Amino acid sequence: MQLDDIVIEVRDTLGTLVSDSYQTEVAITRAINRALRWYQTGLPLENGYFPWLAATETTAIAISDASIPLPSDCHSVISVVLSGEDELIRVRPQELDAVVDDDIASDTPVFWAIDGTDIKFVPAALAAGAIVVRYVTEDPALVAGNDVPLLPERHVGILIEHAAYTSLRRDRRTDEATVALQAANDAFASARSEAVRLSPHRTVLHRPGGFV
Repeated sequence: MQLDDIVIEVRDTLGTLVSDSYQTEVAITRAINRALRWYQTGLPLENGYFPWLAATETTAIAISDASIPLPSDCHSVISVVLSGEDELIRVRPQELDAVVDDDIASDTPVFWAIDGTDIKFVPAALAAGAIVVRYVTEDPALVAGNDVPLLPERHVGILIEHAAYTSLRRDRRTDEATVALQAANDAFASARSEAVRLSPHRTVLHRPGGFV
């Protein structure tokens, strides 16, 4: 469902507001984007992740390479894998710095850690290959009328109900706002249950700044 259609659904949910300023396209779009951020922050990576936000980036590495850049749209790292090999083991940056290549009986990277905007690994590559980073991206803001969220249409009620809640609360329609918020929470619970069921339990590995 694209942004224009979501705006229409929110207006239908709101009915007539005391203040017209809360039901302009700009105001409702702002409320929808607030709802977009709300749902994304509601599932810590240690409990799973929304599968529609999972992405993969493969980066070629050459001999002696010891790091690769994080994907530019990365919010949290799920796993780091040497292509065709096992998953690398995540350690703290200070632990990685203490590891000496000669102490590891391997000719391929074994451990990894985050260093600023890079993923560092040891030992350094002794042969050309590729590192596969699986990560959680962000559902981008909706701006144009034909923008479509990554959030599947079956869960778009999260955006409709939470945006309605925001507008109703600002219009001081407290009882109706409470009902809309409960509907948003119920819709979110359904999406969260699906995500936890479909994604493996993971330990938080990296949040390079989180949602702003």
